[in-house]
Amino acid sequence: MTSDTAVDGGDELTSMFNQHGFGPVTRTWLARPNHDNIPIYTIAPDSPTKAHALLRWLDIVDVVDATAGKRDAKDPLVRLNIRGRFPHGERVVVTAIFDERTETAQTDHIYAVIEAQQIRQLVANLADMEQD
Repeated sequence: MTSDTAVDGGDELTSMFNQHGFGPVTRTWLARPNHDNIPIYTIAPDSPTKAHALLRWLDIVDVVDATAGKRDAKDPLVRLNIRGRFPHGERVVVTAIFDERTETAQTDHIYAVIEAQQIRQLVANLADMEQD
């Protein structure tokens, strides 16, 4: 059984990510009894450059896979979750949230191509859709 814990305000690493274009992000933890907890870095949903930030994460995370979905059928927020490892081996999840009411092209694209797991291309396409 796993569960998210509350936002912890981050640490020096979170601050560094925010200062160097990987966010703005907040950090929560995926609690795993009898295992190491996994940090979840969520890019601010209202960031106009969240896909560009997510693309930067792909340069420092060895990607395992990606998933996309909503918490329930009524939820308009599509969460793109990228699971991977930092270079030193620590597991990490990076999440970008897209609103299907205002980011229809992005959410449609996510659902259309997520199964192929061409994650870098998916995120690059989302970055191309962002306004400059």
